Amino acid sequence: MSKLKAFLKERMQQASKNQKGFSLVELIIVIAILGIIAAIALPNITGVVDNARRNADLTNAKSIANAAVMAKAKDDSLKLNSDTGAMLASKDDAEDTLIPAIISELNSIPTPKVSGNNGFWVKQTSEGNIEVYYSKAKVGGGNEIGNKVYPE
Repeated sequence: MSKLKAFLKERMQQASKNQKGFSLVELIIVIAILGIIAAIALPNITGVVDNARRNADLTNAKSIANAAVMAKAKDDSLKLNSDTGAMLASKDDAEDTLIPAIISELNSIPTPKVSGNNGFWVKQTSEGNIEVYYSKAKVGGGNEIGNKVYPE
């Protein structure tokens, strides 16, 4: 047993002497290559993320417009009491009958993914078409209509 132990110990020592690693120069080259790849990839990744957020907002805006059409089909008396539209914010909005109906159709209130916007604004054109805009916070408080989301 002691011969086996001695043999194994000797083999371990030989193996540790023969082990080779990477030199410092090789490691620096690999790190530099990874840095170059990261510098190229990061701007592309952030562009993809921004595009995904815009597409998510467009999908939500289409859902809002479709919910408004469905609500109007169920009850044609539903309306927005303002020519400028209203923010999709609360089912308890006493002035507008269309906003609570849209929220009921959606089951929840979607929030914008693009930063700088705090909600969606629904507007009905004189032809009866539904348009969806971003809602932006006013400087003095409250909300105002922002950029158009749907239809593009």
